[in-house]
Amino acid sequence: MCGVVGVFGPSALRMKEGVRQAIKTIAHRGPDGEGIYESPNGKCVLGHVRLAILDLSDAASQPMCKQKSALTYNGEIYNHLSFRPSLEKMGWEFSSGSDTETLFAGLKLNGESFLDKTSGMFAGGWYDEQTDRLTIFRDPLGIKPLYLAILPDSTVIFASEIIAILTVSEQVSREIKTQTLHCYLRYENYPQKETLLKSIKSLSPGEVLLYSSDRSEPQRKSSFKSNSEEPLDLPESNLIQQTQQVVEKAVQSHLLSDVPIGVYLSGGLDSSLVACMAARHVNGLTAFTGYFEDTDSYYDERPFSRDVARHININLDEVCIRPEDFKNHFDEMIAHLGQPRMGMGAFSQFMVAKQAGQHRKVLLSGHGGDELFAGYPIFKAAWLAQNNWVSPACWKVLTRLSRKEIPWVVYLAFERFTKGITPLAPALIPDNDLSSNEMMEAAFVDKSNSPLSCLQEYYQAIYLPGLLLVEDCISMAHSLETRVPLWSPELIRWSNRIELDKKIPKGQLKGLLREVARGIIPDSLLDAPKRGFPTPLRKWFRKDLLEFVRSRLLSASPVLDLVMSRKQREKLIQSHCRYMLPFAMDERRSHRIWILLCLESWARQNNVHPEN
Repeated sequence: MCGVVGVFGPSALRMKEGVRQAIKTIAHRGPDGEGIYESPNGKCVLGHVRLAILDLSDAASQPMCKQKSALTYNGEIYNHLSFRPSLEKMGWEFSSGSDTETLFAGLKLNGESFLDKTSGMFAGGWYDEQTDRLTIFRDPLGIKPLYLAILPDSTVIFASEIIAILTVSEQVSREIKTQTLHCYLRYENYPQKETLLKSIKSLSPGEVLLYSSDRSEPQRKSSFKSNSEEPLDLPESNLIQQTQQVVEKAVQSHLLSDVPIGVYLSGGLDSSLVACMAARHVNGLTAFTGYFEDTDSYYDERPFSRDVARHININLDEVCIRPEDFKNHFDEMIAHLGQPRMGMGAFSQFMVAKQAGQHRKVLLSGHGGDELFAGYPIFKAAWLAQNNWVSPACWKVLTRLSRKEIPWVVYLAFERFTKGITPLAPALIPDNDLSSNEMMEAAFVDKSNSPLSCLQEYYQAIYLPGLLLVEDCISMAHSLETRVPLWSPELIRWSNRIELDKKIPKGQLKGLLREVARGIIPDSLLDAPKRGFPTPLRKWFRKDLLEFVRSRLLSASPVLDLVMSRKQREKLIQSHCRYMLPFAMDERRSHRIWILLCLESWARQNNVHPEN
């Protein structure tokens, strides 16, 4: 895992020093080495910082330059060894054991179509001196980020992080894009191609852009192959067995490494299944889990994590997270995020990654299980809606709802019966401008789909990629590579062939995956309710962090004033302190405070300003 920066166009040579400075801003992504490439014609400059995972020798350093071509690349290609025999038959002589050289040879001999064959997470830039052409690319699954800005003279700047682009050139505007801001205020997220800055875009998952000096616009290609396979028609026992095999194969493929591997162990089904399957194939696995300095057992998932660690006989590093940590590291976390996105879990992730980064370079995560196998409470609400609410099967489910599921059912029932639509996610801050809804829906929604299908598409196309972008920033802040075996191409294709009703048998969230995990993970976890590494910030905002919240939200800030007046912000803080609401409503209000805190810190640190 690494960090990349690149410039292509008439101003490239003049920006070489900017690239050099940009590399320093993302040095946390690759403390094991750095390098810069300059093309003979001065039209391309590529930079790279390296986190050495495969082939730790200098032979795998980047930018990799051979045969009048150069590559700066961030990621891992798990099936890279399978390509080597055919590439060698085509005449390539390998000088390293790295996936970087495999990708280099594949691009050199086969062009960008080689990306279609790869399985992994990656983003980067490939420059060919002979054609004077730059190709930038991002993996089809949206795991690794790549940002892009175009200057008035058509010079292209790309990088793994937004701060690197802003460092390369002062010509890149820091003006906020209002429409994207509206999306963030409603969903804590926005479509993959967008950022909160008007001048900077993100490559979409699977997007490939080809830039040439003689073309004003790039050629656009996509390495994403749509899945048109027929739905699976298997008996339940066969479906469970074959799904288990596909999951284990995905986990095993993600263990390719020349350095020791660890695992995030939250105590949930997904991370526990990944840990237990990984332990079958690798020795010396170490797990990391976070817990909070809080008396409420709801926020302590250590009992489940300990059960798993004992079950597979691995070390468990327990990371205590305190209110003081929030005060001391919140701004640092926002700086590494590059822009606000997703929810309050980012803070706890940041603190666990900080500890894990001192012991490991590679960690496995359970991201993807909820999105592929319907694990969120709103999926149960959508299942009820799809089964007409009042059927006997629905009544059985309704009588067994958890306290976390009830608000989603009430919310979805209210929306469905009053508006006749299935919402994507609840609005966190009211917004009269419906453009944010249209922006999100245009990104993926086929309104003819069922509620469950719409939700699955939303969580796979927008929600999870948003989480993965946050995970990339959080882990790389501490020189950590996070791998997500449950979000692999083979498993995605398999899961999307399974009818949603079979993933939620009788309304049980992740019912199929629970059966897959039976006999592999401890029985104590099979019936445990989903919590998703909850944070006690809603409680801390009332007491331990109250002065911190007041000092930030009541400060002078043009960006905060754009979102909510100072008087309204003060009322929000007062209501949160004085009136305890039911859990779900209280969480929603604390998310509003979180959103405002993130915006204030981001705007102040990056000197961004509202759209003119």
